[in-house]
Amino acid sequence: MRAEPHLSAYQANERKGLFSVGSFEQLSASLHAMVERQYTLYNEKLMPAFEHLGIKIVSHGERNGAQRRWVDQYFEREVRPLLIPVGLDPSHPFPQVANKSLNFIVRLGGKDAFGRENEIAIVKVPRVLPRLIRMPAKVAGSRALFVSLSSVIRAHLSTLFPGRHVGQFSQFRVTRHSDLSGR
Repeated sequence: MRAEPHLSAYQANERKGLFSVGSFEQLSASLHAMVERQYTLYNEKLMPAFEHLGIKIVSHGERNGAQRRWVDQYFEREVRPLLIPVGLDPSHPFPQVANKSLNFIVRLGGKDAFGRENEIAIVKVPRVLPRLIRMPAKVAGSRALFVSLSSVIRAHLSTLFPGRHVGQFSQFRVTRHSDLSGR
């Protein structure tokens, strides 16, 4: 299902026809319910099943000192060199992002190296990076411990923008020319 005609109808306050405020609201409710089912499945079924098998995805807040140091080193060695932070301003509009790739949008405070006050930046994450990274035994012990790439990047966003304050941020993915079932 393509969302654009529903969004355009919603923005134009169309009340009649196949694409309307009502069709947008119905699509939105359907997709929100689908995402809620996904989170429920992930948190209540998959994660406990993985834990039962000795597999755990360790969040930033759960990492001990040794694990945090390992993640810092991994980020500097494997991730940071491949990230593409792009500041947005009138001369640098929203960049092209790869279809179905991980990206972060970041609200920044302060001025950049050129004295500009661009408040928004995008961090493009190349697809070659693994979404889950296994921690080595020296910090994981006998368990299979993993960290998510998004968690690693979130923990280090401020290092990508030296001299700037990183405020709000969110990760996103653009899905183009793909049919999604809203059922």
